[in-house]
Amino acid sequence: MVHDAEVKLALAGAEPFRAPITNMQAIGYLYNWAPMHFFLRKDLAEEYNIDSLDDLATSGAPITIGINRSGNITGDIALFMLNAAGLDEATVEANGGAFVRAGANEQGELMQDGRIDMATNGIFIKHSSFRAIDENVDVVLLSIPENVVAATQEQFGTAAYTIPGGNYSNQPGDVATVALGAMVTTTDAMDEETAYKLASAFVRNIEEIRSVHSAMAQLTPELMVSQTVLPFHPGAERAYREAGLIE
Repeated sequence: MVHDAEVKLALAGAEPFRAPITNMQAIGYLYNWAPMHFFLRKDLAEEYNIDSLDDLATSGAPITIGINRSGNITGDIALFMLNAAGLDEATVEANGGAFVRAGANEQGELMQDGRIDMATNGIFIKHSSFRAIDENVDVVLLSIPENVVAATQEQFGTAAYTIPGGNYSNQPGDVATVALGAMVTTTDAMDEETAYKLASAFVRNIEEIRSVHSAMAQLTPELMVSQTVLPFHPGAERAYREAGLIE
């Protein structure tokens, strides 16, 4: 299972791939609703008048920012978005801040301990790591300027997304951002019958997939076939055609 953003980089042979990957094929799309979150301590946001990602670079605020570990696509996207908003590492350091590499749960702990001022990640709304931050630290959720959304879409194939107001303690209104999706992929080495059985099983057992996690409740057979990043494996395509999901 890979993020569609990772697939886009792989197809282009962009870092960290050494050359374009040409043998990937899709089995099915599983979700497209994992939005990038940028949580900032409320006291800093108020002191420096920050409510959007593009306020960070001009604010002069000394912010220590949590970024997911190297090799994690959400960390790459967070860095790209911050840079697109004008906040590069040199500016962060000049303001007295720093980037700190840490996983989702670690960022929550670092926020609670006061060792970072901002947490960034792209996971489901109200993911446990986000709830831990929201419930234990007074934070606000920063919105993303349209130009940063557009640049991120161009670079990573993400989609524009709105986090509805009221999901977090200090979030009365909707917050604009981008969202990642993920799909099950294989290579052209998989035989057609295996791919057919996999895709058929996805459709036939969709209720079981939905029950794995509350965030998967939105999954539909129609969404499974909605990805456009990769060609479907011929076996998966046959299964979806038989199910009436594609022509």
